[in-house]
Amino acid sequence: MRVLEIGFVVCFIGTHLVAQCPIQTRQASLDSNGKNVTIRYYNSGARSVRDVQFVLTEDTGLSGQLVLANFSATGILQPKQERVAVFPNTGGMNLNGNVEVEVKRVSFGDRSTWTAPHKNTCKVLFTAP
Repeated sequence: MRVLEIGFVVCFIGTHLVAQCPIQTRQASLDSNGKNVTIRYYNSGARSVRDVQFVLTEDTGLSGQLVLANFSATGILQPKQERVAVFPNTGGMNLNGNVEVEVKRVSFGDRSTWTAPHKNTCKVLFTAP
């Protein structure tokens, strides 16, 4: 009986953690010529996603985070599928240092939305070319 209770708790916590972040950002990088930002992401949830909003931030130390850019990837992404989105680096940003890509908002096929909590764990470090 004790093993069953522990198994239930582990399953509940695992399901809750996945539900907190329906989109997993797998990789974010700048291409070799610096003209495009590429984000690879995965729909880890059970619902179709139609829009994902990403924010590119830089940790500035004591003063917090500086938002460098916002990107939105549209199009239906089915559950358990991955997609790569490429966005132009219109500002010609030099993305060196402690830069991260965060998922800020997700719109689902049924028109409901998910917004990242204040302590956003849906992020990945940006990799330079």
